[in-house]
Amino acid sequence: MKYLPNWRKQGQEIAEKYRMALSEIEELILPHYDDSRGNHVYQNYVIRSKQDDEFSNYLRDNGVKILIQFRELYYRGEALKLKNRGFPETEELSKEVYSLPMNPGLTDE
Repeated sequence: MKYLPNWRKQGQEIAEKYRMALSEIEELILPHYDDSRGNHVYQNYVIRSKQDDEFSNYLRDNGVKILIQFRELYYRGEALKLKNRGFPETEELSKEVYSLPMNPGLTDE
């Protein structure tokens, strides 16, 4: 617990560096947290890109390990036995989200 405040601060600093470095790229949608009631801890830095595999392959080819989450939608999971009622926005968003590396030990390099 004693490390949490510092980890949170580091996460916010890394998120700001991402924001500054990526904000000029029109094809990306960056996270936005403007709520003055609290500070985001940035457990994940999730961005959106409509470039699909081209984008993720570019990052990987350049040494950036990304996490691709939410491609398998929970409501489609066989174990849940839910009826697919059609969620077109969810379907589209699931193809666009990528988590960039985010941890307290991350360096500028």
